[in-house]
Amino acid sequence: MRSMRAMQVTRRRQRVRRTMIGCAMAIVLAVNGKMLMAAGDGRIDINTASVSELIELPGVGPAKAAAIVEERERKPFASVEDITRVSGIGDRMLEQLRDKISVGGADGNGGAGNRSGAGGGGGTDGAGTKSGAKSR
Repeated sequence: MRSMRAMQVTRRRQRVRRTMIGCAMAIVLAVNGKMLMAAGDGRIDINTASVSELIELPGVGPAKAAAIVEERERKPFASVEDITRVSGIGDRMLEQLRDKISVGGADGNGGAGNRSGAGGGGGTDGAGTKSGAKSR
């Protein structure tokens, strides 16, 4: 009889331990989820999210997440619609993802970089002449 009682206590302890671990994991995920949010609105920034963060999106597995990262390294996403450049993501999936993703980036310009031409010598000035050209 004593051994049966010991087994019941062990099972109860295991259940409590699993519950505590589950709660701890939920807290960690909640904290990490808040750090993943773009501007506090709950969306994931596809220009900065890691593969593991992208996998959390519906319909995105490891291969598609890796493809998203590869595509943004080639050319950062300027808009949410640009995610359709990734093979396997079409209009239907875009509609599923639209309210869950955002486009930002490290430069704060949606990954667009420096579009003004300033500093690079490759733009034009207000008169339409090349600003990086040497004067004679």
